[in-house]
Amino acid sequence: MKRFARLKWLFTGAIIGTLVASGVTALGASTAQFIEVYYNNIKVYIDGEEKTVNDQPFIYEGKTYVPLRFVSESLGKNVQWDSKNASVYIGKPPSGNVTYLENMKTFADETGVRWSNVSEFISNVGKKYIHGINVEFANTTYSRDEYYQFNKSYLLNGKYSEFEAVIDVNEIWNTKPSNQNIGVINIFVDGEQVFAIDKLSSTITEPIPIKIDLTNATEMTIKCKAGSANASYGNIKGGGFGIFEAKFIN
Repeated sequence: MKRFARLKWLFTGAIIGTLVASGVTALGASTAQFIEVYYNNIKVYIDGEEKTVNDQPFIYEGKTYVPLRFVSESLGKNVQWDSKNASVYIGKPPSGNVTYLENMKTFADETGVRWSNVSEFISNVGKKYIHGINVEFANTTYSRDEYYQFNKSYLLNGKYSEFEAVIDVNEIWNTKPSNQNIGVINIFVDGEQVFAIDKLSSTITEPIPIKIDLTNATEMTIKCKAGSANASYGNIKGGGFGIFEAKFIN
């Protein structure tokens, strides 16, 4: 028999926080909303064997939700919840403590208005990212270069060992003419250039990895600038390209 329930969920990180925790309501944020879910005595089988689930699975908007901790531990993986970075670690966590790019404080900022932090970004081959920044692609409607740049400096003070990230391009390039120069990316550590892409192509099929040694580094600067094209491209508000899953490790 189906059973209906009206639960209070956190608006930010609600599903992950709730399903990793042992209880129904997740804690740690002030903004909340109510959602309607259905219980239907859902059974869970792993390799043909029925398993007992302490926190019952439920259905919400046509999708079935099963506690992440139950699934992971049933498959022999530990689960950890990192509230600081709003991250769930299944199995081995990242080496060292991680601070994502969007959570780092800057001491210098010459960034334009045509960029944004990522909530969800889908690449031209369907990869999904939830951390990082994207830079909007320019056209003749907006010709001021300073609008289409990301230029920030981060104070490290020798606290971090490594910076890792990937560069990727927006799925919208599947519907636009290809372009061999949609952007430029430069990264500097203590004033020395350590990474550079002079012309980023819209046709890449694999993300470009970034891995930078930050041992004893005092500061790091990221400079990105969007390419430009004629008005036939339209305004690509979703972001022409970006730096994703960008994190400082200490």
